Amino acid sequence: MSIEIREGRPGEASLVAHLFFKLFEKNHDFLPTVEGYILNSIAEYYDDYEDNGLWVIDDNGEVKGAISAVKKVKTSHS
Repeated sequence: MSIEIREGRPGEASLVAHLFFKLFEKNHDFLPTVEGYILNSIAEYYDDYEDNGLWVIDDNGEVKGAISAVKKVKTSHS
């Protein structure tokens, strides 16, 4: 068994969104707003993927989880 945390690869952000969708669907009363939140979070990653980060938990080639960091820019509304 080989588990590692590594940078996300092309295509894995959408896989991560699907994993979180299934997690919420199985363990919580899933609301459509949760799916929107997940998709918005992934979209923020792509807004500036060079400054943002996505790391996945890779278990022998299968993505089992993830964490991301998104750079926020302070605006007059935040």
